[in-house]
Amino acid sequence: MNTNWKFSCAVIAALLVIGFTASRGYRAFHESTPDWLRLQRRHSPTLPDEVRAPWLALRQQLDLDAKQTASPLKSVQL
Repeated sequence: MNTNWKFSCAVIAALLVIGFTASRGYRAFHESTPDWLRLQRRHSPTLPDEVRAPWLALRQQLDLDAKQTASPLKSVQL
């Protein structure tokens, strides 16, 4: 019994640390989601006309090439 007191103290300390960490985590996430974890939807501005016209021409050319070679091409969204 005299040799196991260090091990018993270590187990008790580990249980206290685990309990403290679990209670802090529960309080942090139960009430509301933290700001750094929230999902935000952001929309970028539309492309200017100087860029949009060449982009659409390139997309049409890629679609035409894909149809001619019968290779799959994933869709490109603006």
